[in-house]
Amino acid sequence: MNFFKIFFILFLTICCSTSFADENLIIDFFEGYVEIIDFNNDTTRFRIVSNKTVIDVYNSLHHRLDIDPFNLPKKFKILAPTTAIKLIEGRLPPNELKKYPVSYYQNINELNKKKYADKLNEKKYADIKNNISFKVMFLTKEQLDGIFSGNKETWKQIAKDTKSKNGSNVRVVDQGKDLTIYHEWIEGGYSTTIIFDENKHVEKFIYTMYYPSGSLDPEKRQFYQRSHNTKIKDVEPEYESLIKFNESNTRDYLEITTIRNKK
Repeated sequence: MNFFKIFFILFLTICCSTSFADENLIIDFFEGYVEIIDFNNDTTRFRIVSNKTVIDVYNSLHHRLDIDPFNLPKKFKILAPTTAIKLIEGRLPPNELKKYPVSYYQNINELNKKKYADKLNEKKYADIKNNISFKVMFLTKEQLDGIFSGNKETWKQIAKDTKSKNGSNVRVVDQGKDLTIYHEWIEGGYSTTIIFDENKHVEKFIYTMYYPSGSLDPEKRQFYQRSHNTKIKDVEPEYESLIKFNESNTRDYLEITTIRNKK
């Protein structure tokens, strides 16, 4: 089987979590202890501990086994398909070449995601909290208490006052169960959406910043992409918030959705 077919199967398995990949296919893997020589966005250069062979391995196509990825030891074991490895110097030790089904490789990927999900979220959140772009979006418990203490009539009055004060830059959309106040400019804007329960009390609060598609500089866009699906922990346990970053052909959206946990 050629490299491109194996690469395609692994891509589907890892990135798409799809059932189209042949999970029973047996392929060749390297499984052994390594130490890092160098790291870049696409590959990591390792030295194999047992025979000092130097290899480059695609970051997206190898697993680091039985270790905390946020606290790497000097030497650790990896599992990588041989097709994802480029020999730089030396040869792969024969006793560290294994044959496994794709399903085995996929299961390790899922287990690692679950095992370190909380730590990954904590790291992402720490990076976000220190980024000035997000500071305007963080609300205190006191601010959230005020938001959630209102009802539909309260927020209709707030929307009316905001529209009266700011004029043409403000647009209010009332759809019954939810009410949105848009603050719009040519270069983008922001909105607040209040979703009400059957008793017209606040059930969910969504704060959204939006930008014309392609207007974000690459560094900020990458940061927002990494922030997607990060939980905000400052206001727990009473409130639960989640960051989302969505891209479209016309606008990119950065939003924080907050709910109040039931007592």
